[in-house]
Amino acid sequence: MRRKKREQREPFNWLFVITISFIVMTWLIAIYLTLKSPNNESIFFDAIVALFTGVAFTGVLYSLHLQREDLQLNREELAINREELGRTREEMREQKEEAKRQLFNQHFQMMLLTFSRKVDLLSEHYLTEEYLADLNLTAPKERIILSETQFIEKFTPERLNAIKVFNDLLYYYDQHYSFDDKEHSPALYLLTLSVTAELASLLRVINCLKLEDENFAYLQPLIKKSMESAIFLAQKYRVISFS
Repeated sequence: MRRKKREQREPFNWLFVITISFIVMTWLIAIYLTLKSPNNESIFFDAIVALFTGVAFTGVLYSLHLQREDLQLNREELAINREELGRTREEMREQKEEAKRQLFNQHFQMMLLTFSRKVDLLSEHYLTEEYLADLNLTAPKERIILSETQFIEKFTPERLNAIKVFNDLLYYYDQHYSFDDKEHSPALYLLTLSVTAELASLLRVINCLKLEDENFAYLQPLIKKSMESAIFLAQKYRVISFS
């Protein structure tokens, strides 16, 4: 940029020197003519006036040129300042996003730890025979009908609690993870790995129960809503395969 400014200034400097030289040369010619014609005293006075007028006019032009260069430099400085402000704003945005991501990861890891404990406890009491029976039950992909007694026996408070914690974890992820890789983030990958086969089997059973049916009117609204939300979010983020 400085080289460009120097290249732009050099032609004007040469023009300024040539103009001054022309004025001085004209004045010297006028002095010479005055010396050759002593009877014409007005020539010398006119030469002096022309000299100062020319120099003043040239000075005005040069001053305008310098002001123009100053304005151009100010514009370029403003452009540089805008670029620096833009970079600073982008850096601040990235720092804010990174801090937000770290805060999310801290909360998510704590919730994931609680979820893992609940799921491990669920898996301990979910016997292989029941797991195989549920696989056969959900294989036709048809509606499952359970009586109230059967439902209560199958979905114990511990299992309902594990499903609620699973829903809370997925809901927190759905509401608070606002980054571009939401569909395939490391946090979602860890959550998918934490889902055991036993929990997935229970959720497939719930998916076939059709909880919106009147037969489940005895369910507490919060439990019913949590179970429905868990199915919806598990399908949305493909945490569990229901096909």
